Amino acid sequence: MNCPSCRGHMVEAVFDVAELFNGEPVVFRGVRGLRCSQCGETEISADVALEIEDLLLEGPPAGEERARVYVLHSAA
Repeated sequence: MNCPSCRGHMVEAVFDVAELFNGEPVVFRGVRGLRCSQCGETEISADVALEIEDLLLEGPPAGEERARVYVLHSAA
């Protein structure tokens, strides 16, 4: 499969995904998907996306940690 961004080769990989949910940072570790060997673009399957959605709807996991969020002045 080719990367939709750069047409590089997509390979199976395990990676972390960081997103904002209701304005709060959340991190999913051990996400299985595809990563471009050239540019690093990632893709996940519909099944993995549904699993992530289910986890978000369940609420925070036990042992939840708060993430520090830094905003660069150039991004403001």
